[in-house]
Amino acid sequence: MRLSALFEEFSQYLKVERGASHRSIDTYRRYFAYFINFTKEQVRGPLLIADFTPELCRSYQYFMASKELQPGSIRVRLAVLGSFGKWAVKHSRLEKSPMDICRQRRAGCRPCQSGKPWRSSSRDALAFAIRPSSR
Repeated sequence: MRLSALFEEFSQYLKVERGASHRSIDTYRRYFAYFINFTKEQVRGPLLIADFTPELCRSYQYFMASKELQPGSIRVRLAVLGSFGKWAVKHSRLEKSPMDICRQRRAGCRPCQSGKPWRSSSRDALAFAIRPSSR
């Protein structure tokens, strides 16, 4: 099965089950099209589900960085692929999302002990929530 056909199923899921707006779905499609255009130089022939690998996604991440895209733009484009990958795993189309290895830290985040980044606002809210009361 072509990856683009699977992405169309994902688009329908966004529309029907998640209630995404047409504008959001168009944005997802545009960012997916950027990925497809990148893969035309990497994969000969149609892009199949089997071609959606961690190596290809990592190559895409580095390609975007080499084009000097803003980190926020790279993060959003990778987030679209990440959402798509999670959906495909949840719906038994993939065993594991290839985007699990491609992560980019947000500015202002630092890893906590578990290794996952915490935004400073989340850290502050958590600290306030678990602070012992002064009563």
